[in-house]
This record gives sequence, structure tokens and C-alpha cells, in this order.
Amino acid sequence: MPEAWRRWSETHGIEGLNPLAGPQIDQFQTMIHAVMAGMGLALVPRCLVQDEITAGMVREPLPQGGYQSGMGYWFCYPESRRQLPTLDFFRRWLLASAAQPTVVPAPPLSASAASISSAASR
Repeated sequence: MPEAWRRWSETHGIEGLNPLAGPQIDQFQTMIHAVMAGMGLALVPRCLVQDEITAGMVREPLPQGGYQSGMGYWFCYPESRRQLPTLDFFRRWLLASAAQPTVVPAPPLSASAASISSAASR
């Protein structure tokens, strides 16, 4: 996730950060487990690590230190299947759900990614 570290450092005005200097892990759950093992820091979407933060297994060393990612998800399907009733139903549900406010209030940080560190390193 070198790109995430570059965007994070730009957001916070940090220069000289080399995102390739440490281990390269491409799965968020593996990153979270590496942090829990005391191997360092990780940038992960908060929704993927909130349970571990709540349980005290990891912590946010900079609670206001996230950033808003411009990345997202895309709902893609073949044009030839656009009129399938189940696809249309799912597409309408997905759009309606995305338009709803979240049920769980967001933490004070208005970012979609958070830096985390092992609770053991406190």
C-alpha cells in the first residue's frame, strides 16, 4: 500500500517518508495481524480494524491522523445483463443503501483510513 502512505504523508505535510522501506503486505487482515504482533504501523480502512481498536488489540497512535481516500468501489456488470430483474433489484438496493446515512456514527476522525499500532507498544 505504498500509494496510501504517500497520500497520508502528503495530507499531513510529512516529507521524506519512504513507503517501500518496510515490509510489503498487500492484505489488510495480514497488516492488522502484523501490527498486533508488534511489527509496526499500518494504514487500513477503519471499518476493517474497528473491532480490534474497540477490543484494545490495536490503537490509533494519531486519532486525528487519517485521510480521506479518493478510492472506492465500483459496481460493474455486462451491459447485456443490465435488464436482469435480480441485477436491477440489487443495483437499486445498493444505490439506496449508499444514499442512507450510516447506522453507526463515525468516529471523530472524518477519514476512511486510520493508522494503527499494536496495543502492546503503548
